[in-house]
Amino acid sequence: MIYWKHFKVQNEREKVINWCYWPKGYRDWKYLQTKGKLLFDSDHNILNDPNTPKDDQKDRERLLVEIGSRANFVLSASRTMLKWFSQFPNVRGFLAMNGVITDKVNNSKIASTTPNKEIVYCGTLSKWIKKEWLFRLISEHPEWTFHIVGRDYLCNLSEELMEFENVVLYGYLPRKKADSVIGKADVAIALYEKEAHIDVSSMKIFDYLKMGKKVVTNNFHPHLLQDYESLIYCADSYDKFQEYINDDAYLAPKDEVIASFLKNKTWEQIVNDILSRIED
Repeated sequence: MIYWKHFKVQNEREKVINWCYWPKGYRDWKYLQTKGKLLFDSDHNILNDPNTPKDDQKDRERLLVEIGSRANFVLSASRTMLKWFSQFPNVRGFLAMNGVITDKVNNSKIASTTPNKEIVYCGTLSKWIKKEWLFRLISEHPEWTFHIVGRDYLCNLSEELMEFENVVLYGYLPRKKADSVIGKADVAIALYEKEAHIDVSSMKIFDYLKMGKKVVTNNFHPHLLQDYESLIYCADSYDKFQEYINDDAYLAPKDEVIASFLKNKTWEQIVNDILSRIED
């Protein structure tokens, strides 16, 4: 960034897109004041993020207003975040869903070796998890084993989960090791609170699908089935959530269907599409 600021000639600098991730990225850009267009990337809706301390929320909103007044483009996987930024007339918003890494699409399945169900959750343990359903499911099914991959973020959820004998906690795992845990499970789950800031496509669901798993979630935002082309089971109630997991009549998608879906959801395609729209 310092190179662009001090050594490139003016007409070249005007072609630069300053891609700023989250408020920290914007602050870095603001400090350096590099020339070119400003793209702000917020991935999910960070305006009302429960992980933002209450004392910092007003400052966060003021900063986002400042960003909206200066940005040329806003990129987010959250429709509500883009809707909020639409109040700024000079901002072009782009919906950018999560994707998969190209060389990870065709992972082979790993068969479960136990007679009882093996359930996996992979992701950050945070305030946005729908804890009520997760704990109820674990309590009501002591015969199932729940594999939890991920570490705490501003919470102590792992300590609470340690109280259950049928829960295996792995903490953070590198991708390949996480894939090996996912691969051995019968069902992969995602549970989020139904809040505006979580109207996104979860990367873990892509990882579940590429491993050929039956994926069961709660209906945490209205575009969920659309985003995953109905390849997942999405429950409006706890009873239905449990039924999708327990009933073997609900099958994982066929391999060829998953492969076709993931082929069009690679990061390379997503980024190229974004860049082509910016150039327009």
